Amino acid sequence: MKQRIDIQLDTIDEYCGLAGIDHIDVLKSDTQGFDLDVLRGANTMFERKRVRLVYIEVIFSSMYQGLPRVDETLKFLFGHGFRLVSFYDMHYQNDLLGWTDVLLVEPAYSVK
Repeated sequence: MKQRIDIQLDTIDEYCGLAGIDHIDVLKSDTQGFDLDVLRGANTMFERKRVRLVYIEVIFSSMYQGLPRVDETLKFLFGHGFRLVSFYDMHYQNDLLGWTDVLLVEPAYSVK
């Protein structure tokens, strides 16, 4: 038997506004294919250069329906000036890259 549970969702921008959060040092998202939606919900924080690092999971395989392509997610972040630091923790399916974690940095900050 399936059960439906209603929950309240806020965007990162909404939550930060309500909670008085001025900046985010590390924005980590692992939302099983909804990472681009999560990032879009932080658009104001990105526009104001209030996010230092973004650590997300990107999925190359077709394990979930309706996933945005990896290049769409990266294009969104590159459009806000983020630079790629590295890929981490790669997972393979049928000898092909299935998913991996990505770290990006806002150019106003340096990575040491």
